[in-house]
Amino acid sequence: MARSCGGRAQGRLAAAAVAALLCAFPVAGARAQAQPVVPGLMGPNALPTLPVEDPVVGEELLVQVQGTVQLNDQGTDVAFAPYFRLEIPFLKVVALTFDGTPVEFWRVSPETQAATGAQNASGTTAGDIRFGARFLVIRESGWVPALGVRILTKTTTGKGLADRRFTDAPAYEIDALAARTVLEGDGFVRRLRVMLQLGFFAWQQVTATQDDAVAYGAALQAVLRPGVQLDLQVRGYTGWQGNDSPLVVGLGASYALKPVRFLLAVNRGLTTAAPNWDIRAGVEFYFRIPYLAGPEP
Repeated sequence: MARSCGGRAQGRLAAAAVAALLCAFPVAGARAQAQPVVPGLMGPNALPTLPVEDPVVGEELLVQVQGTVQLNDQGTDVAFAPYFRLEIPFLKVVALTFDGTPVEFWRVSPETQAATGAQNASGTTAGDIRFGARFLVIRESGWVPALGVRILTKTTTGKGLADRRFTDAPAYEIDALAARTVLEGDGFVRRLRVMLQLGFFAWQQVTATQDDAVAYGAALQAVLRPGVQLDLQVRGYTGWQGNDSPLVVGLGASYALKPVRFLLAVNRGLTTAAPNWDIRAGVEFYFRIPYLAGPEP
């Protein structure tokens, strides 16, 4: 009888444990849905707006290294992250790209921590790596702009979901690119170029759903006589959830001193779903490799 009573007691405990687990699943799901993976509740490097790119593929292999500082208007939320980019061209038609933020050092205010549900107020987190390709479809000719396609995929390298910094869920973006030179000469402004992009951006949520967004951007690129290049960009995307429509305006400058190009950029977020300030500085090394670039024109 003792064994029978013990077996019944164990059975009741097991049933109670199963019932408790079953009840816990909806609660966990509700919490995940209450804090979806959207840029307004994540770190500034988790789901960034992608820069507007020229569909024209160059002749040079590019290796870029930057340091990035991001902060809000009050200076209470701060993030520092190294950034790298590798671009490998093939015959002026296709360019393979690898870029990302391997690590991020960050600190947020108690208000931000409470609003996002972050587990910690500061830390060091592994970031995201992306890979993709850019294809030149139609070359620029007369009034016809250069047209191309860009495809990018975010790998599952990001960590720190508990701190709302990154997510190890995949994401991808497909963009149509267009660019045309509107001014070219021997004056102070040697070249003025307009670039546009429109695409589709999607990323997986904590649950089995994904957020779909329309990505867009426009840029004005000016090459000045002393060898300085300026880039003014407006870019963003808008999804179907709340707080997932970042809009960023940025001004970048570069100066080439072969084989190094010096880079500086300041970006300003215009919505609460974007980092308020993003300041970048770095260098880019560029090399022409004949079997990759193709024959001389």
